[in-house]
This record gives sequence, structure tokens and C-alpha cells, in this order.
Amino acid sequence: MAISILFKSLTDTRVLTSGLGIRHMTANRESAGSGGRRAIQTRRRFSSVAAAAALGFTETSLLSPAVGKGNGWDLSIREQVAVLETEFGPVAYYVPREPRRVVVLAHGYPWPDGWLFGPFLVAYARSAVRRWAPFAESSAAIVIAPAMGAGQFGGYREMFGLQIDADDYVNRLVDSAARPLIREFDGRFALHGHSAGGQFAARYLVAHPSRLRQAILSAPSTYPFPDSTVAWPNGMAPVIRDAQSGNRAGKPYSPDPSGWLRAATQVPVTVLVGSRDTQPRPPSPAQPGTTRLDRAKAWVQAMRRLAESNGKAATVRLEVAPGLDHDEAAIAIPAQRILAGS
Repeated sequence: MAISILFKSLTDTRVLTSGLGIRHMTANRESAGSGGRRAIQTRRRFSSVAAAAALGFTETSLLSPAVGKGNGWDLSIREQVAVLETEFGPVAYYVPREPRRVVVLAHGYPWPDGWLFGPFLVAYARSAVRRWAPFAESSAAIVIAPAMGAGQFGGYREMFGLQIDADDYVNRLVDSAARPLIREFDGRFALHGHSAGGQFAARYLVAHPSRLRQAILSAPSTYPFPDSTVAWPNGMAPVIRDAQSGNRAGKPYSPDPSGWLRAATQVPVTVLVGSRDTQPRPPSPAQPGTTRLDRAKAWVQAMRRLAESNGKAATVRLEVAPGLDHDEAAIAIPAQRILAGS
């Protein structure tokens, strides 16, 4: 099933100049996989100026500098950050002059569930792509950053979506962008995810190891451990989908346990955490330790043990970035260095 791509303007003068009525989901979920404990809806109103300022954006920065025309990616837009509007939501992207590879960015979501939406979420995805633009040129990489964390993909940490799961969405985006531009594209790409996006990236890794050339898991709070007694998204056992899966809520999701071994032995994986990323995290099933650094060490050890117990060499490693905390922009620098060396 090919992805249906629809283009439309991402700007609306009424939105940019009037107060915004925001339906806010307050976060009750302790972490990914807490059994679908969801939020209570409240109503908040505040101006787009105040919202943009709180996020470090200007209203001007919410305008899309390049939006394609027609019924698909406008791949003639080169060497600038552009935005594609699909039926499932917006995607920020960058196409270098002569692309040879693909990098997908799963950005973080450092707000209560559902709080950041619309043009502000697009601006956040665009800012992530903008940080990676020099890398895109020097590495000849198409960089794709779907805006996730609200709307269709409030459940992206677990890989779930209302109409289409977040992992299937990423696969379709990659294929539709890369196949016209990269000769003999084999379907594989590099994946970098930070924080909440790192949770998505870790789960994508074990679900689709054959799609990845390399993965960087940047400071997720929770991981899918190779434990058959723990339910997805923190382990290998089946789980019943919640409301973040739309009309599939109540149906089982069953991960393939073989994906963990292939991820641990066939994909170069770097778990990247700042040495100062030591803020305590909420308890979560099968997640040892109290900080992101603790959990990173535990997951890497578990994946390496899985590889070694099956007589194979592990391809998973931990890198601790000296002096860095949980800042997404700062941690992108060593992430780019790692990918540039691949």
C-alpha cells in the first residue's frame, strides 16, 4: 500500500494572529507501557506569540520556507529544509545535492502528552532537521523527521498510531523519498532517536532490524528488554493495544522475539547518553536503575548477553558523552560524528 501524500499550506494567518484554543492532554502516563494510563483533557487558551516564545520560536519561524506542489515529495527542493504534509501529518526533510543515503530523525517530545501540536510541532521537527543540514550535505544524506508525539502519533514511543503505526509510517516515508533518488536503494537507512524518539528508535530497531544500516539511541528513558515475561513495549511479550491505536484498541500486538537477537548481532547500535543525564526517571516495568544512564548500561549489557549466549558477536555498544546532559541539540553533535564514521 503506497503512502498517499497530500500537500497543503502549513500556514494559516488566523492561527498565527489569533488566540489558540488548545486541547491539552495532561500526562498521567508514568512511562511507555504503563498499561494505557492516559490523561484528562483540559482546555487552555494562550496566544500563539506566548506559545512560540515558550518554545524558543518566533511566529516567523512557524512559516514553512518550502512546501512542495503536487501529489508527492517535491524532490526538486534541494539544500534547504522543507516540509511535506501527508495524510497522517507533517514531515520536515532535507535533500542534499546528490543523495546517497537516508537518515531518519525521531525527535524528542519534552512536554506533557499531546501538549505541543500543529505548527509548533512542525517547527520543532524542522529545527531538528536544520541542525542536521550540514551533516546531510557532507554525508550526502536525505534527512527525514516526521513530526510525532501528538495527533496521529501520540503513541509513537510504543510505535503505535491512530490510523497507521509509527513504524509503518516511517517505512513508507523512507521508501517514497529514497527510491526515486538513490539508485539501487535497498530499503535500509540510519535511525537516530532522542529521548521519547529514542524510545521509538529502540523499539523500531527490534521490530525491523533488517531495515537499518545503523541506529543511535540517544538517551531514551525506557527500552524493550529481551525478556519474554515482560509485555511490549518494555519486553517481548504481547500487549493489548490502547486508545493510541485508534479503532485497533483492544486488539493484541505481538512483537517477533527473533528481532532482538538480529538487532543485537546484525545492526551497529550505539546507545548515546550524556554523562550528566542523571535526572531520576519514573519507575517502569523491567527498567532497572533510576536514571537514563543506568538504564542505558543495563540494556546494552542485556543485549550483549543475548548475543553472546547465542554464540554471536554483539554489535551494541554504549557511548557516554562527557559533560552533556539531556539537551537534544548538544547530543546531536556526537550522534553526527558517529554516523559520519559509518
